[in-house]
Amino acid sequence: MILANDNFTITYHDKVEKDKIETLLQSILNSQSYLYCSTSGSTGEPKKIKHTKSSLAISANKTISYFNLKENDSAALCLSVDHIAGIMMVVRAMIAGIHLHVYPVSKRAIDSIQEHIDFIAFVPMQMEYVMKNNERIQKIKRIKNRLIGGAPISSAMNELMEEHQISVFQSYGMTETISHVALKRTGFKGDKHYTALEGIIFGVKDEALAIFYPEIQEKPIYTKDRVSLIDKTSFQWLGRLDYIINSGGIKISPEVLEKKLCKTINTPFIITSIPDTELGEKIVLILTEKQFRKEELLKDNLRKYIANYEVPKAYSVIKELALTQNGKINRLKTKKIASERGWEKLL
Repeated sequence: MILANDNFTITYHDKVEKDKIETLLQSILNSQSYLYCSTSGSTGEPKKIKHTKSSLAISANKTISYFNLKENDSAALCLSVDHIAGIMMVVRAMIAGIHLHVYPVSKRAIDSIQEHIDFIAFVPMQMEYVMKNNERIQKIKRIKNRLIGGAPISSAMNELMEEHQISVFQSYGMTETISHVALKRTGFKGDKHYTALEGIIFGVKDEALAIFYPEIQEKPIYTKDRVSLIDKTSFQWLGRLDYIINSGGIKISPEVLEKKLCKTINTPFIITSIPDTELGEKIVLILTEKQFRKEELLKDNLRKYIANYEVPKAYSVIKELALTQNGKINRLKTKKIASERGWEKLL
């Protein structure tokens, strides 16, 4: 059982999530020793993962310690408690004795925040909305501890945060690791690599990150994240092995290629691949209708930023990128939508 600090309170500024949170609190406080958490479904069908409540407390205390959160601090919850990120915001507040303010689970969540907040967790989609307006930017700057997870921040977003001297902590973690196991300062005075929280070490197996977290699991947690290991407590994230494209024998990470193309393509987009008789797989580009300009896709322009073998062979323009419930890009669903729409050759 997880015991709630006497100073823990919840204020609901959004009633939609209230029933879910009340149900979650009952599950946390009952006599069972475990809790089921659902994965996001960004790389396949969502699944339930069983965690002991003692493990949830261990994870929560690491974050509380890292950000030096104290009794009577205030935190903003604008993430769904259907998933681990939202669940852990509640658990941290309970253990630390924090005043938890519940806001709409929306990309416009920042607009509902009028109270003093010491700690907030966002997904990139919510941060992108913040950065489009100076009043919102000033509001987020007044929040001392800013945590962003769920997906990597784009290069364009990173540059914008640098310009406005805003830094956030990008988290690395998953449902299996009970939220984040490593953090990286991003934006103003940002870092190039992730650093482990105390008591966690990293290794590499078959190019992918292996996580050693003895406080919650005896066996290593093997991921499908391709990394460059700096040392046993830090790494640089290179992308998902699930999405690696093998085009003509050359392995290409879509996420790395997307970072390069962010400098020239302004509309939301992703890189993926489709079967090709000659190359095995060929690189393709999926863009949204918003701000789409065909001249951005001229091969000669793209070659200024990427190698010739990285240039997409075709593209598809769709209404919007498919997202999971917690704001991650659902690449498989997006690719399906684009394939149904059809592909056009780049000029």
